[in-house]
Amino acid sequence: MDQSIYAHFLNLVPQVGAVKARILADYFKSFKKIYQASYEELLKSKIAEKDAQRIILAKENVNLTEEAAMLKTKEIKMVDYLNDDYPTLLKEISDPPMLLYYFGTLSRDCSKNIAIVGTRNCTEYGLKNTHDFANAMAKNDLVIVSGLALGIDACAHQASINNKSKTIAVLGSGLLHIAPASNFRMSQEILRYGGAIVSEFPPDLEPSPGLYPRRNRVVAGLSKAVLITEAPRRSGALITAFLALEQNRDVLAIPGDIDRLKSIGANHLIRLGAKAVLEPDDVLEEFSIKINSPSNSEISYKPQNVEEAQIIELLKKSPLSAEALNQVLDLGIMTLNRNLSLLEIKSVLRRDAGGRYELDRK
Repeated sequence: MDQSIYAHFLNLVPQVGAVKARILADYFKSFKKIYQASYEELLKSKIAEKDAQRIILAKENVNLTEEAAMLKTKEIKMVDYLNDDYPTLLKEISDPPMLLYYFGTLSRDCSKNIAIVGTRNCTEYGLKNTHDFANAMAKNDLVIVSGLALGIDACAHQASINNKSKTIAVLGSGLLHIAPASNFRMSQEILRYGGAIVSEFPPDLEPSPGLYPRRNRVVAGLSKAVLITEAPRRSGALITAFLALEQNRDVLAIPGDIDRLKSIGANHLIRLGAKAVLEPDDVLEEFSIKINSPSNSEISYKPQNVEEAQIIELLKKSPLSAEALNQVLDLGIMTLNRNLSLLEIKSVLRRDAGGRYELDRK
């Protein structure tokens, strides 16, 4: 039986979390030995009597054969804290998960991982910056790590997907409860392009606000650096940033207008010492990468009419919504939508996570 199944067993024991599991793992050096240990042997590891009792009781109630069959049927993979394939950077934090469940491909090498996080209720400013930075990261083979939430997280993941690049989504729930449900399709696209959906929680555990801080520490722990693109004063993104600082990770932030409520968090981080980044080059410097910006010459499509030419010329500068395009071009909404639809069908344009149109340079 796979050694990780014994870590899975420990993960099912009530009130035995990552810290207590780490104590047991460091003492026994094997999750199988923890499972096989007697009550008296468990106490020698210095865990509390109640925790030792919980483990002994769980052995009577958990059928490992059935659990292993369930995990195999659901195609859920596992890697435990004592396994050589466990992500190296995550193992360095003070309370690494004893076990990671995942779909897809999860590498132990985290040297090219960058977390991009921000508020769910983002602005057009936040979406544009997230898209532009994440797009540059993906084009330069960095692996974007985020939380699959609405808003900034989804935008960052989508940029990787658009570039057919690997991205890692960390859940605040078990793998069998993708949340929000509206991002289920995105989760499948992540797997399609070699990424991973990851959780430290048992597969059947439903999402809960109390789980998100635990999720955020894994987002930061899997990453070499954390980029905050937009966040108010109170947000999960700031929690991730502070956890990253505790984990000795580089924290980067995109500044915003001082009177923009959604920028207060990022601006506050910069005041506390986070690196202010103004363009993708600033982030890529952290990874010793020189940006490979796509040039306009990559657009080989020849416009079929004046309207298409005007649309393409505007989108060469930056992604725009249909409303923004209409305000600038004044073509009439029906004419504009017809041309946008045709260009999308021809794969000249695509829409990002925020619904804006951008040139498809692939």
